[in-house]
Amino acid sequence: MTQAAATATSATATISGFDILNVATAGTGTIDMDDFEGGFTKVIYDAGLGGATTVDDAVTGVEVEVDVTAVAQNLTVDLKTDGAADAITVTLDAIGAGDAIGTINAADAETLTVSVDDDTTTATGTLAIAGITLGDATSVVLSGDAATTITTFTNPTVPVLATFNAGAMTDNLTMSGLNLAAAGATITLGSGDDTITMGTGDGADTVDISAGGKNSITYTAVAQSDAAAMDIIKGFVSGSDDIDLTALGVTTSSLFGGVGATRTAAEGLLAGATAPVAVFQADDAVLWVDNGNAANLWMQLTSEFT
Repeated sequence: MTQAAATATSATATISGFDILNVATAGTGTIDMDDFEGGFTKVIYDAGLGGATTVDDAVTGVEVEVDVTAVAQNLTVDLKTDGAADAITVTLDAIGAGDAIGTINAADAETLTVSVDDDTTTATGTLAIAGITLGDATSVVLSGDAATTITTFTNPTVPVLATFNAGAMTDNLTMSGLNLAAAGATITLGSGDDTITMGTGDGADTVDISAGGKNSITYTAVAQSDAAAMDIIKGFVSGSDDIDLTALGVTTSSLFGGVGATRTAAEGLLAGATAPVAVFQADDAVLWVDNGNAANLWMQLTSEFT
């Protein structure tokens, strides 16, 4: 069915007896799933998106598949009924070098699943996602084999995301702006060389990088990991992975104050600091960062080393 036919269906008739709607021309405008009887659970845009596209009044569990192109267009998936345990899947297919999609809005989903499929024979597919709008999501699952950049996330006023699982990603992931639930959350990364910039996350979060790759995690604010809610970086490999603290004043390796065998020894290395300094507490694998104001603690990070 063409996009024009799908959009105009309500003016002519309803279609029933199917569960997959395949739109053969570039998607644009709104498809109202109420116009298709029988509970369609999948919509496929084989020709990609030609403009801002909305799948409206969909059922929970719906999957929207898009063959992406180099021209970024926004995709919104809106459920007919906003329940308490809704799921939406967005499959981004036929990814080549330099492909892109605009903002993906799936704000009704408690569980959002996004998959990215590199269709090149040389594993050179790259995807830029302008943004992902999270509303009700407590869980996001990202999988696939295309190098993916998520520029930002539009988060709810009160963040509720408890799990971001990209453990099945086999290529590089770069993302920033993801806000996490105040009670703490878990971010799991895949086997690629991943780069994440932490967003608002005042709880004791776990970032699991044990799948491998050369990973970089950037912290930009004290509250992202402090004495009251210390983050865990799981699977950190010295010499391969990196914790970027430049936004907190630790800008060169010369600001590393050394290793203390115990907390007391580490605090002794911080004592009297007049400039930002980081020290490592060996017994508990804790990284301490001080802003240079009489051992005023900025940040603690616990690393479970492999």
